[in-house]
Order: sequence, then structure tokens, then C-alpha cells
Amino acid sequence: MEHKKVLKSLPGLALFFSLLLSACSSPKQLPVDEPKTVDVTTTPIEIAEDENKLSFSEIEKLAAENVYNVHWYTSTEGDFAAGTSFIMDSDKFGGKVLVTAFHYLVPDENDGTFKGADLPGFVQGGTIIQAKSKETTGASLKNCIVIEDAAAVPLINKDVAAFTLYNAENLKTLPVSTHPLKMGDKLYLLASLWKGDNLNENCVYEGTSVLDLNGELKFKLKDNYDTTGGSGGPIINEYGEVVAIHMASTQDNSYMFGHSSDSFLAQINAGTVSHVTYEEKAEVVEAAEGEVPTYYHKADDLSAETYFFNMKITGVETVDSIGEIKADEGQKFAIVSMCIDTVGLNTGDFYLFSEDFCVYWEDDYSPAYGYEETHAEDIARDSTMIRDNSITFLKYAFQIPEDFESMILYFMDYYYDTNDVFHELAEHYFEIPTK
Repeated sequence: MEHKKVLKSLPGLALFFSLLLSACSSPKQLPVDEPKTVDVTTTPIEIAEDENKLSFSEIEKLAAENVYNVHWYTSTEGDFAAGTSFIMDSDKFGGKVLVTAFHYLVPDENDGTFKGADLPGFVQGGTIIQAKSKETTGASLKNCIVIEDAAAVPLINKDVAAFTLYNAENLKTLPVSTHPLKMGDKLYLLASLWKGDNLNENCVYEGTSVLDLNGELKFKLKDNYDTTGGSGGPIINEYGEVVAIHMASTQDNSYMFGHSSDSFLAQINAGTVSHVTYEEKAEVVEAAEGEVPTYYHKADDLSAETYFFNMKITGVETVDSIGEIKADEGQKFAIVSMCIDTVGLNTGDFYLFSEDFCVYWEDDYSPAYGYEETHAEDIARDSTMIRDNSITFLKYAFQIPEDFESMILYFMDYYYDTNDVFHELAEHYFEIPTK
């Protein structure tokens, strides 16, 4: 996968402050009263700990559950993985919203004019991944929230992007604080950063606030880390509330800069949902060594590009019989129509067999293979792909219990080489409604 260039630091970024000194005349001396004797208790005063503050282990748990990466799809760069994100609840947008840094999504060839209004046409969707575990979540980008004047660093107080989501019900969210930090307040950056050649596995970086003003937070981390890939990561206070989004650092990583929560929250709430709706992306499970990728296709996106074919499921119907052949008692035939196209993929003589497909309809995934005994018209047992890349229309019949409203069609992408050695390339699961 080609990775997008990421912003490691903000070279030359300097914050200048003027200190206004007021010259004051010496006050007149006032008469001094005689000191009075008071009783002093010898019992020390105990200052109660704030029970709402989170322990470090609780902060680590937040990082494990609430920090995300996105596998982005864009119009000119294909796909890439970069940056860090978190998810917040939004009353205005009716659910969960993914928040990240805008500058990761600016095209490399940008001439400085790329703004938030251009984002829906550049981003084409994306899948959401847990940053710590690297596990896919099943959620993906749905709409861009258009923030008209969003802009990349050095405009840190404009550098924000947000998206609505598909399948976000199980994703964790972080509360957002609208109170600025005071100098010296403890904070935590939640991201995945590097120190030399070592990745900090717990994704938690302790620091302190230096200045929180005009939409920008300046802060220091307790230890020096390379912030490559950390932009967009949530910065939280001791109560687990987001106080800023990480954006950049000085060249030597001595100071960090973030987009303050009151500022980015106001910008997101002033945004509008794009008219462009992205396709729901299939969840991609990273394959372990020796395993193959597994793809899950939801009911509204029943198409896939496999090694040999472009496949699209065009319809499904359930019937009691096919010609003179009746379904078994308590079952129906599910007839799945498919369109197979080799345009743009490998060409040659390829074969599909009914045994290449099976369906599942129960939690324990009881399978049913293609109904092989019928030779009814338009029900294909196998088909030959020809060399001219023509489109082939197929129908397969399966027996399923009549009371199931959906099923999963399974297809294995594989081939045999010239030595007759089997090679499995991928597995595809299509969620198909039957009613």
C-alpha cells in the first residue's frame, strides 16, 4: 500500500508573544497594626483527591478503545493509510462523527488553494481500523462534513476534517471539553508515535499545557517522540475529555501544537453534510502469515473485484420449485443472479463451477452448496469465461430454510498452477437479503 506523505513537524513555526509591562509608582506606606495572637490547630489539613480524574491504566484503556486509523480512498492517490482519528457523538449530525486533521487529506499537488469545500470530491471513502490492535471495525466513511474554510497547517486553528459513518454502533467515543487548559495542566496525547526505532505500544504520551489561546494549544510532552502519523490524534485532559487535536511539532519535537476543542467543535457544528455519499466499504480482515484476506460485502454493496473477475450480484428470488423439481419440505430455492466480467482483469479461459459457491444462513454457518441435480433452464451448473472479456450472466440455485430473511453467499478466489498446485487468493462473503 502506498502511504501518503505525512507532516512530521512544522519547521520554523514560532509563536511570538508580547509582554506588556506597566510602570507603577510605589504605594504609600500604611500604618501597621500590632500582630494578633490566634490559635492554630496542629492537625494537618488533608486535600481530597479528585475522584473523577482517571488513573494512568484508565487512560491506557481509553487509548486502546478510542483511537482509530483510517484506510483512505481518494480520487487521485488511490488509497493510503495515514494519520490518527477519534470519534465523538454529535447531536447535530445524529450520531457518531469521525474527527481528524485536514492536512492529511490535502492532495500532494495542492497549490495552496485546497479548502474544506474541496474535500468531498477528493476523499472517496475509507474503512476504520483500531489504532492499537490494528483490527478492522466494520465501520466506514459515509459523508464528509463540509467545513468551508478548513485549511492545512500552519493554520492550526482551521485544520480539521470530520465524517459521518456507516456501521458505527459499536465504536467507542470520547467526550469533548469546551474549557481551555491552564498553563501547567496535565494532558495526554493518544496516538501511535515513535521514539527512535521503537513504537510506544500503549499509545499514551503524557505532557503539560503551555498556552491554550485563539484555537491553538501549545504543549510539551514529558518525553521526546517523533510525531509522524500522530496528527489528528485526540489530546485529553485528566478526566478523559478531548481538549484538542494534535497537529504539528517543532523541528526538534520540543514543543507540540494542537487545534483546541472549542475551536474545532464550533467549526464542525457550523459544517454541512456533503451531497456526496460514499460507498460502504467492505471490512478487510488483515491476513496472518500463511492465511488469505477475507472480505465482507454488505447488502447494499454486492460487488467485488477478485483476481480473475469483476463480480456483481444483481438479484435474488426465492421459489418453491424450479421447473418440475420441488424444494425439500420446509425449504425454498434461493436463486442468485450474478454478472461476471473480466474487463480490466486477467484474460484467458477461466471456469466457474457451482461448487465454487455456497451459502450460509445460520449463526453456526450451516452450508448449502449449489443445487447440482437440476438442469432447469437458466440455472447454471458451470460456465466458461471466454478470451474476449465478454460479460457472462449466471444463476445459481441453493436450498435454504424458508423462514430466513437473509443468507451469506461464499466465494473462494483461487487457481491451480501448471503443476496442478492449488493457490487460494481470497475469500468473499456477500450478505444477501432474501425477502
